[in-house]
Amino acid sequence: MVKFDYHYINARRDLLHFVEQELDSDVIAKLGTDPVAWLDELSIVTQMLTGSGLVRGDAFYPAPEDDLDFNQIGDDVFLYRGQHGKLRGVWIREPVPDDIQELLGSGPYKWETIKFGTRAELHVNNAFSNVSVNDLLPENFESVADVVEKEGKIGKRPLFKLALACGGNTVDVYAKGADVNLSRYYDYAKPGYRLTSLAGITRTSSKVEVERTLKFGASGIAVPNVVALYLGTVEEFAFFEAVEGRDPQDYFETHKREIVKQDARMLAIMSLLGYRKQGFGDFDDKLFDGTNLYLIDVDECMDLYDGLLKGRDMLLNPRDTNELRRFRRAQRDIFIRTMRDTIFGYRDSLTVSDEEQVLYVRSFFKQMGWKDPTDGKLERMLTFPENYMTHSSYMAMMMED
Repeated sequence: MVKFDYHYINARRDLLHFVEQELDSDVIAKLGTDPVAWLDELSIVTQMLTGSGLVRGDAFYPAPEDDLDFNQIGDDVFLYRGQHGKLRGVWIREPVPDDIQELLGSGPYKWETIKFGTRAELHVNNAFSNVSVNDLLPENFESVADVVEKEGKIGKRPLFKLALACGGNTVDVYAKGADVNLSRYYDYAKPGYRLTSLAGITRTSSKVEVERTLKFGASGIAVPNVVALYLGTVEEFAFFEAVEGRDPQDYFETHKREIVKQDARMLAIMSLLGYRKQGFGDFDDKLFDGTNLYLIDVDECMDLYDGLLKGRDMLLNPRDTNELRRFRRAQRDIFIRTMRDTIFGYRDSLTVSDEEQVLYVRSFFKQMGWKDPTDGKLERMLTFPENYMTHSSYMAMMMED
């Protein structure tokens, strides 16, 4: 089991940086002018980013009034982005009436603070504990790392390759940023209470990607080692050790049977875990090192059962096993359909011959724990009509409509 050391650090970018870059470059000035309306707007934005709104409350620590980084941006509104991470955020000063001052023994005003994701978490795999924390911060590694442009996915998400010192050795690591996509209102459709055009945010969570990679690895799929995870409100990075391998197709002449078996086992394990991967039949997310077939990217994995299978009825009456049997039959059909779709997509590459297709099916069944299929069943599964359409092709066609 992988264990992580946790570090809490100042985030390079906070919510205001995000809004400045993506939505409104004058947000700080506008926040100082109308803090009530803009705090409501910023709470909506952070809810889209993180699932939680802003928290506003009485200050727990004294305001850093003597710090040069404590800047006034409006009447009784201040912004602090200095070195004291726990104090970062917006500070609002509120006068305290004289009679209340006497009652509470307080000064002429009190402070409220609003945090904007000014702190970040860095989770480092114990196996890489000798890696410097500073080397994993985006403000440090981006200036020395190589920008990677993955074929077919250029510009999709930040991707860097860097060499990290680790206990006297050098480890090649990929740092994968989150894929963030914004949807915006047209001017005529924007609700009157909204101050920015942001309608929604979808983000490939680095945390989910790391958790999924660890789950796949623990279940028997060869995946890269997780090095670390950087989590901020605005920025996320997942760090993976580089795999020393090549395109599996480079090994077809010498290791094709082994690749067929490992690919089928990989597909079976993913199915048992409840995942389907878009483009599983492409080799751009797989590497082979002469021994193991690696899945090096899991961000395009999704729910295998999405829209295909409902299991609520089998949970209602524990004494009625008919619904459970129907569910298992439908589940098995989904597994087999996924396998058939994959073999169909591999007909010009991995499973060209009848022998390779049969080997794929038998390897898949073996990993599933099923009995070896009969010749008749093999023939039925490996016979594809002229109009055969894979699930992915069907979904793509439906989306076009």
